[in-house]
Amino acid sequence: MKIPVPPPPPPSSVSSSSRPALDLDAIFGLRGVLARDAHSHGFVYEARSGQVHFSAEVDAAIRDGVHLLAEAGTGTGKTVAYAVPAIYRAATAPLLFDEVGNASMGPDSHVVIATANKALQEQIVGKDLPMLAEVLPWEFRYALLKGMDNYLCLDKLDDVIESAAYGLGDSHLVQIGRWGRETKTGDRSELPFDPGDTWKNFSVSSEDCCGDACSYYKDGCHAMAARRRAHTAHVVVVNYSLLFMHFRVLEWTGKYKLLPPHRVAILDEGHEIADIARDSFGWEIGEGSVGWVGKMLWSIAGKGESDAFLADEGLVAARDVFFRSLRACFGQPGYKPRIKDASAFAALGWKDLAKALDATQAAYEGWLDEIARANDFGYRSTAKLKKDLAKKVRRIESKSRRAGEIAAQLREAGQMNGDSVYFIEEKNGRCLFKATPVSVAERLRGHLFDPAVKKTVVVSSATLVANKSFNFVAEEIGALDPRTLVASSPFRWGDQVLLVLPTDVPDPQDPRFRSVATERCMETIRAARGRTLALFTSRKGMDHAHKRALALGMEYQILKQGEMSTPRLLSIFREDIHSVLFGVATFWAGVDVQGEALSCVFIDKLPFTPPDDPVYDARCAREGSYRAFKRYSLPGATIAFKQGFGRLIRHTTDRGVVVCTDVRLLGKHWSILRSLPTVARSARISDIGPFLDHGVVP
Repeated sequence: MKIPVPPPPPPSSVSSSSRPALDLDAIFGLRGVLARDAHSHGFVYEARSGQVHFSAEVDAAIRDGVHLLAEAGTGTGKTVAYAVPAIYRAATAPLLFDEVGNASMGPDSHVVIATANKALQEQIVGKDLPMLAEVLPWEFRYALLKGMDNYLCLDKLDDVIESAAYGLGDSHLVQIGRWGRETKTGDRSELPFDPGDTWKNFSVSSEDCCGDACSYYKDGCHAMAARRRAHTAHVVVVNYSLLFMHFRVLEWTGKYKLLPPHRVAILDEGHEIADIARDSFGWEIGEGSVGWVGKMLWSIAGKGESDAFLADEGLVAARDVFFRSLRACFGQPGYKPRIKDASAFAALGWKDLAKALDATQAAYEGWLDEIARANDFGYRSTAKLKKDLAKKVRRIESKSRRAGEIAAQLREAGQMNGDSVYFIEEKNGRCLFKATPVSVAERLRGHLFDPAVKKTVVVSSATLVANKSFNFVAEEIGALDPRTLVASSPFRWGDQVLLVLPTDVPDPQDPRFRSVATERCMETIRAARGRTLALFTSRKGMDHAHKRALALGMEYQILKQGEMSTPRLLSIFREDIHSVLFGVATFWAGVDVQGEALSCVFIDKLPFTPPDDPVYDARCAREGSYRAFKRYSLPGATIAFKQGFGRLIRHTTDRGVVVCTDVRLLGKHWSILRSLPTVARSARISDIGPFLDHGVVP
């Protein structure tokens, strides 16, 4: 089903294609503004042909109103490459005038840049855009927009300061309270410490927000102020979760409430779009969310509402039965990896829970009707009571709405819609019932790539190509006939990188693999004299190798993901040049360490999608295991392997070694090696030392 999306407002009187092309030499040339002025803002500018080519293709795509998929590896300078033409188009777009002559920014004046992680957002807003604002010849405004719960809620700040607990024991509570009275933005990231769970006392989600019932909503609310700044900025930087929330709000309301109408969207780290979209367009139900829905039933029941009392009893009983059944189901051998049968799901008691949620919603709606009637009859109260009542009404409206949503989600799951997968997940001791769409291509196409939305979308990443093709990513995100580009790299791969593929390791399916691969990892660490990022496809593999490294009593500091915060781990890894860092999952793509500290990357095996992944299992059932492997798992593993490989070289002066103990790279006809740059190769771990020291392979 095609998702109906309202098109942006009418274009300005001057189309993008009628405006002159960007003078790239004036920006990137030897006498251009970057070469002349960037150094005074902390940038060391080096002319790179790949960067200029990429920027030219982005400018052409915007002028022609087409889409571009561009692979630009580390060292290309891709952020500046795509930002310059996007800023040029937005900053030079003519204003729109209404019938009485009032000027406003049209969709041509806005560009949205979306990224997958916070680090890149902060780099763009804290470093790249400020520099460009100083050196480029066009004035422009930029803004970073985050989810509502990242901003201080002034109403909750008042509640905390007025509470008896304020100032007793929790130093973070007091520090946030003091900061809250002074901050101009309310952005959590301003705090000099991680507030942890204490932040919940000062923030609200979109569901908890009282909206216009709050006295700060129109004047003072930090979250609303951030949205207003975004709507007056030429460049708005967001993460994918907020972008996809924007899509959902568009679907629900037809209004641009979160992001301004825009003609150009830059999607960086584009290899992560589909997975994040599945999470964003899916849903989850936990005991906590059901408990939150029923949280105010007791306060209503205390006022003599018998329906509320019965609804509360019924909701608690149905919730307990449902989640107890989920836990029992999750532990059964026949469950994994998803719930496939409607009758099996019915046996978990979802119908009783849905009915209890219906009763909860009815109790809330009944109470809201009573309030409305009381107001109609001229109910009198003080201004404070009216404010408190209005806030309570908004909260009950939110809980009533959420009760209806969860009931609808359970009924959807009861139909076992083939477009989604339904599964159970245990997270931090909690049991969750989740739904994820198998494909997000059609939904993303409707918002981004459909000609009706009249947008230019640039998708960029260091890893978009698998087997010399963009097809996998293009199909996953619904991109229709995009232009494509592989930007040239400034690195001398053959001189800077050695790829070591030992041939004496068993196949990963062999029971001996884990112990042999672990020993090769230890040999790699010794040969590299520490200086190693060791990446694993499972926590079990990481823990096994980490334990072995500690048992050997190596002279290097041994670090493991999860032992402390990621920023702290990376800081130690950078500073202690001979340290070793063991990681999984996000460390395949989330580590950026230049220089000698990261001289070697060890990879235990190819990062294929696990066979018990619910989405992959559904694809195997639909298309057959072999076709699903070739169409989804293999290109996905190729891109993920390239991400791990890409941790190594971050600068033209770096030199390093990648070691992989998965012999399938050599024995299978999977073309993964053809997707990598051409580098020096060896089968001997003993070659690591000479290469790192002298750049030669004996």
